[in-house]
This record gives sequence, C-alpha cells and structure tokens, in this order.
Amino acid sequence: MAQTQLTFARVIMHIVAFIFLAGYMLYQKVPLVQGMFMFAVCVFYWLIYLSYVIVNNMKPKTPKFKLAGKRVVITGGSSGIGFELAKLCVEAECSKVVIIARNEGRLKAKVAELKEMVSTDDQVISCLSLDLSSDGAEIANRMKRLGGVDLLVNCAGYSVPGEFENLDTNVFEDMIKANYLSAVHTTHAIVPSMIEKKQGQIVFLSSVGGQLGIYGFTGYSGSKYAIRGFAEVLYHELRPYDIGVSLAFPPDTKTPGFDKEMEQKPKLCQAISEQAGLWEVEDVAKIIKDGIVKRKFMIGFGSDGYFMNALSAGASPANSVLEFWVHSFLGPILRVYMLFLQNMWTNMIDNELKTN
Repeated sequence: MAQTQLTFARVIMHIVAFIFLAGYMLYQKVPLVQGMFMFAVCVFYWLIYLSYVIVNNMKPKTPKFKLAGKRVVITGGSSGIGFELAKLCVEAECSKVVIIARNEGRLKAKVAELKEMVSTDDQVISCLSLDLSSDGAEIANRMKRLGGVDLLVNCAGYSVPGEFENLDTNVFEDMIKANYLSAVHTTHAIVPSMIEKKQGQIVFLSSVGGQLGIYGFTGYSGSKYAIRGFAEVLYHELRPYDIGVSLAFPPDTKTPGFDKEMEQKPKLCQAISEQAGLWEVEDVAKIIKDGIVKRKFMIGFGSDGYFMNALSAGASPANSVLEFWVHSFLGPILRVYMLFLQNMWTNMIDNELKTN
C-alpha cells in the first residue's frame, strides 16, 4: 500500500478508535473527571496526528524545482535509493542523468535499464565509475568533466553496525570517508558552477541515525550527524545564490545495503531499529523526490519521520512558517515521549546484558 494511502487509513483508524473509546466510557459510566481527562488526552493526541497529516500533505500551487530538463548527478546510483531516484528522474524527463558508483559492470547494467525508460530522444543517460572515498583532488577533477549540473544527490554510503569496543577504528575512518567526505568532495566540485548560474539543488542523505543515537551505530551515526551539520551550514551559504539544500533522514529501507547491514547488526541494535519498521525503497525515493521538488530542507518519512524532524529541528531551517509553529508546539511534548522511549531502550539493554 502506498504511504499516502496508509496515512489516511491510519486517520480513519484513529477516528474509529476515538468513537469506540467514547462509547466505552459512556457504557462503563466512567467518573466525569476521569472521563474528561481521558477525553482531553485523546483530543490532544488527535490534534498532534492531524497536524502531521495537514502539514505533510500540503502541496504548493506550482513546483519550486521542476525536474523536467534538469541535469542530474546521483552518487551511489547503481543500487538502492540512489537507483530508484535515478529512475524517477528519467520518468520526470530530466535532460541528463549520471549515476556514480565504484562497480563499473553494475553501473553499465543499470544505465541500460534506465535507457529503456527514456521517453524523449534528448535525454542522456550515462555513468561514472569512481571510488568516492579516494583522493579528493581526483574526485574533483573527474566530477568537473561532467559539465553543468542542476541537481546533485549524494546517496553514496554504507553502514557497519557493531558495539564500539568490537569495531576497529579503521571502520570509523572508512565510514567518514564514504558517508561524509564523499559528499563534501562531490559537492565542492559542483558548487562553483551552480553559484555562477545562481541556481541548483543539492540533496544529502543522512539517516534517522543522524537524529538520535541508536545502540550499535557509533560509527554510522557519527558520519550521518556530520552530514547534517555540513548541510545546515551549506544551506545558509548557498541560499543567496538560489541554490537549495535538502537533507533527508530515511529510515530502515529494503535495499542491498540494508541486507548486508543485517548480517552483522547486534541483537539489541536490531530490536530497537525494528520498532520503526522497514520501508520499501520505492516509497522512500518518491518522498525524497517530492522533497526535492518542494525544495524542502528537512525531509522526513511517515509520521515517525515527521515527529523526529519536529523533535530534532533545533536551529535547522524550517520548510514553512506553519511547520515552524507546529514543530514549536510539538517539540516539548515529543521530548517527554522520547524520554519514555529512551527508558524503554535502556531497560532492553540492561536486560540483555544481564542474560549474557
């Protein structure tokens, strides 16, 4: 089921639950004060959820960033979220789509697949085999040969989960190179031409692990928090040139990278992560595309993602005045809710350690 359909299905479920609760209180003759308190809590919860539905489904009258005719570069574009975004860009009739990854054989196969989707003779689909964790100067030289770029999507990266004491420090350095510095190098190579044209859009993929600490993700979360800090500063530096910056926080997504991650994910890390569910890569890519078109800064996924954005917004740019006020309203409430979650996770960790 599509995420939009799922959202409205949940709204209906909440309404039905609300009606049943009211009927239950009348049937059981709940004391007036207790009934009023329960009713107030339900109304309060309903208003919070309704604010998510309203803000998340608001659409601008005209797209702020039209994909048709744009020249697009996607790192990590041979699989997972990156490749799904490439497909959406081809469908949107972008004039040029370049996918970047290390495996040249896989890249060529994916380019062939994308070319089958081309709807006009003017569309150009190509690839670049490049190790984005290599020397920055080499990356810059090869990126500059691509010519003008209107949209850069930094999808390259991976996760190596594990308890801190069991991970070699080289793992941390490798993830910083792949998840953070790769985006720095590619962005640095492309930004000058965007500034010269005074237009463009740059997208960074952080993670829910870039919004809160999750057991077993010391290396991964560190690199994703770095992406967030980088994107927030870049937003302010590039705004005067009409260059947009978007920062997506995708949840666990069904991709080859996720499958590999699961092979070594600690039991506690898996138990905590499972609470947010597993998303289909097509749904994640569509939400990112929608965020690009609307030139959103923070891009969340579903109600959980929306609430996490509200909780972790801090000094981040707001997507709209309405979103700012909703986040300001929800922030203190969600902070209390997160304390309950943190306590639950702490108990899970303590109980697991006691049994070992």
